[in-house]
Amino acid sequence: MGTVRKIDSRPFHWFSLAAIIGLSLSILVWAYSGKYKTTALWAKLWGSFFLALYYALRQGSRAPKNSVYEFLQKQEQRQKHESQDQNMTVASLEDTEDEYSVSDEASIGAIMTPAGSSHKSSHEFWSEGEVSLSLPDGAPLCNDNGGKRARLVCLGDSITQGSISANWVSAIVPELGRRKGCSNVASSLEVINNGQNNISTHPTADERADWTLQCSPDYVVVLIGTNDIRCPVDDGWHHIIRTMWKIEEEVTLESMEKNLHKILNELLQRSSAKIAISTIPPIGEDLTSTWNQYVCLYNKAVKRVAKETQQREKGRVTLLDLHSALISKIELEREVKQPRRAPASPKKNVQYCLLQMIGYYVLGFSWDAMGAWIGNVVLSDGTHLNEKGGNIMRDLVVDWLQQEA
Repeated sequence: MGTVRKIDSRPFHWFSLAAIIGLSLSILVWAYSGKYKTTALWAKLWGSFFLALYYALRQGSRAPKNSVYEFLQKQEQRQKHESQDQNMTVASLEDTEDEYSVSDEASIGAIMTPAGSSHKSSHEFWSEGEVSLSLPDGAPLCNDNGGKRARLVCLGDSITQGSISANWVSAIVPELGRRKGCSNVASSLEVINNGQNNISTHPTADERADWTLQCSPDYVVVLIGTNDIRCPVDDGWHHIIRTMWKIEEEVTLESMEKNLHKILNELLQRSSAKIAISTIPPIGEDLTSTWNQYVCLYNKAVKRVAKETQQREKGRVTLLDLHSALISKIELEREVKQPRRAPASPKKNVQYCLLQMIGYYVLGFSWDAMGAWIGNVVLSDGTHLNEKGGNIMRDLVVDWLQQEA
């Protein structure tokens, strides 16, 4: 049985600490500014900025609604309660047994035991394990669906988690409900968000795939790889990812493809779920950049892995080509209307992401509006989806569910 760890949000913790320090310094400068009104004004402005940044970071690091962490914690608590109830039942039976006299027990044994068979007391039944009160080895942490509700688990990174990106996962059921003839599917579908900010394919293969299986899914959507593909291009990001997730090997295209195979094989071998694996979005909307050349190479690996597993597990694996759908949307909109400026460079993605979190959580701007401000069509910053991009991913998943349901 797997152990549920707390969601890792160390980069958010680092930025939150920096925001607290900045806010504290601003308050000190303001408090001791005295007659220097300009200094006091700047201190207030910086203080307001750091306060807004801290609030946005706290919101952005929260687990999404119906997160896998919340789901598994509830199931773990339920299992503990059931175990306690079972222990109380055993204790009650043992107390009752002690009240019987030896003659009473012999009489009962004579009635209940067939001729020629040896009689065992109820205590011997418990102690010798003929009645098991524990779950069998390898049993999932989550309870089985019982055939009542279909369960979809969305496995991925921050693009799936949806706290610093458009939350396409939470839009799946409402969109199904709007589609003709799908209201029954929508009402019977439970969606669990197994997305995690900053995660790569390594911890997804080592841990998160197992979390997905513990939820006894009927359907799984896999959208992972954006944080990996930044590593060959950005040495600083490569160091952060390897340090954060304690990855011993270099993050390369070969290691990513190996991890994808591991994820799909584990999901296929240990469950009967139907799986949709998606290509990743572009990194920045300059489609000729080095970043996007690596994205195309990675997406070829995604398609290769999907094709290989489709041949081996017929009818269980589907490819969702999110990348091509987003590129078509970008090209279509640029034919109609040129952006106000050139698409932003992914090199400044951290700065854009922090500022846009303030814009979304504090100032109330949409991801679409902030993406358009830096010249993007389907991305809010350099990697995350805005509402337009999120709707495209949502529609791909809903179309797939309609075909499979």
